[in-house]
Amino acid sequence: MSRKQTIRREFTRARLGRAVQLHSGSGDITGRLRDLSLNGAFLEGTGDVSAGSECTLEILLGDESSAGPRVEAHGHVVRVDSEGIAIAFDEIPHESWEHLTRLVRLHSSEPESVDEEVGEHLGLRRR
Repeated sequence: MSRKQTIRREFTRARLGRAVQLHSGSGDITGRLRDLSLNGAFLEGTGDVSAGSECTLEILLGDESSAGPRVEAHGHVVRVDSEGIAIAFDEIPHESWEHLTRLVRLHSSEPESVDEEVGEHLGLRRR
């Protein structure tokens, strides 16, 4: 097993294809989530954004055409490549945190791990 395979991520990733909007100082980008965790996301899409840019990610929870509930996370762009945009979350409002934990738990192949991670952290920070 390679070193890369033995490293455990701090937060479990869930794979899902929900519609998202990324808002940054250089404009808005519409895309689809590929991966989501409690501390970040990877969205498939392109736009005028660069690594280090502050941003807000909105994940639509209801029908994509409605103004239903959303998860809102404030963060920064970690990486932009040909596949999409990687975002690290810096701050998540309480109501969005509750929705985010449920969403990741629901779509994760390891929901017990998500529960452990929530218990080990105070929001995004380790206890």
